[in-house]
Amino acid sequence: MVSLILSIISITLSVILFVVQQYKQLYRLGVGTGAVTYSNKTSTSGQDRQVMFVELSIINESQTPAIITGLTIVEKSLQSYSSDDGELIDKSIQVKNDVGNKHEIFDKFTDTLPIVIAPYSSFRGTFAFYQRWIYRQGYFIELETPKRFLTIPFNPTPDFQIYLENRHGRNRTIKYYWRQNPLRTFQNKILDIFYKKTWKNLFYMLKKMISKILSNLKRCYNKN
Repeated sequence: MVSLILSIISITLSVILFVVQQYKQLYRLGVGTGAVTYSNKTSTSGQDRQVMFVELSIINESQTPAIITGLTIVEKSLQSYSSDDGELIDKSIQVKNDVGNKHEIFDKFTDTLPIVIAPYSSFRGTFAFYQRWIYRQGYFIELETPKRFLTIPFNPTPDFQIYLENRHGRNRTIKYYWRQNPLRTFQNKILDIFYKKTWKNLFYMLKKMISKILSNLKRCYNKN
């Protein structure tokens, strides 16, 4: 009997460890954009094309390496390509800023694809796109991986404006958009429902207990 119980416990633990291991391998990426600058660049045809430099941060919160093979700026999520606006300039060029009276040359160069982000690590770099100066909401950055396309909202702003995100009482200068496997989303919803019901039941029990104590005190007071 004891050996049977031990076998059942061993099998149960093995199944739990296997499920946990598989769950940790499901993709979960946090993507955020930072400084945006613009510059004019002479294309191969001799025409000046405006270039957008975008600082991109990616967090990989899974046990599987994340591989980014493509980046594109689009006006609509997963839109078809009607022009080369938003196309990645996949070579290392110096980051500049030529907007209005601003003419700056930065001591850094753009990154190229593909990039590989190790498990539970992050990446931050700058990429260049053929994109005219835009200053409104409603754009997206499309990330391509070997298995899927992911899109995040992208609102270009001049580099002197900073977005702050409050998380756990602390401010960070980049807002991250999280994209993850649907199974992770489902698990989060189940846990959320479970926690809500747990706190709801606990609150109800405490309320009932306090009500009973007050009722007993009132009864004792009336007797006296």
